[in-house]
Amino acid sequence: MHKRRSLIWLFFVFATMTITEPAWTAAAALEIPPHPTGFPTNGTWSVFCRSEGFEEWREIPVALVRTGHQEFDEPFAKTVGLNYQGPIAASLVRFSFSGSLEIRAVFNKGDLRTAAIVPKSYGIKTQPKGNDLKFTISQNSTAPRKIVIRPNDNWAEDVLHILTNPPEDKAPS
Repeated sequence: MHKRRSLIWLFFVFATMTITEPAWTAAAALEIPPHPTGFPTNGTWSVFCRSEGFEEWREIPVALVRTGHQEFDEPFAKTVGLNYQGPIAASLVRFSFSGSLEIRAVFNKGDLRTAAIVPKSYGIKTQPKGNDLKFTISQNSTAPRKIVIRPNDNWAEDVLHILTNPPEDKAPS
C-alpha cells in the first residue's frame, strides 16, 4: 500500500512539472531591456506585452525618436513645393522574444479611429477600441519582426515603431 501511494505521489509530481514547464519556458522567452539612461521617453504611446496564456502585462519603455530627413536641402525642397519642418517625433519600443506574444498599445493622445499596421505581409489584424489596440505576433528567428503602427491615417506624427529580436543564445557576460 505504501509503495502504491509513493507511485501515485511520484506521478502527481511528474505531471505537475510537465504542466508547469511550458509556462515557465514561455515567460523566460521574453526579454525587455531597460530604457537607456539619458535617452528621452515619449508619452504618446504606452506599450505592454505578455506571453500567450499569461494574465500579467509587462510594460515596455517607449523612447522618443526622430524620423524623416535629418539633413534637408531647403532651397531644392521649395523648388518642388515641399514644406519641410524638420525631423518628426515618433515612438520606439524594443524587446526580444520567441514564440508568440500579445501586444497592447495604448494611444495616449485620444481615440484611435484607425490603426494601420505594416508591413501588411505579417497579416496582423486588429480593430482599435477607444485608444486601445491589441494584437498577437509570432517571432521569426531568420527575419525578426519590425512593425510600424500608423494612428488615424497619419504618417506625419505619432507613429509607433516596434523592433523585435529573438533572445540571444550566447549573450556576452
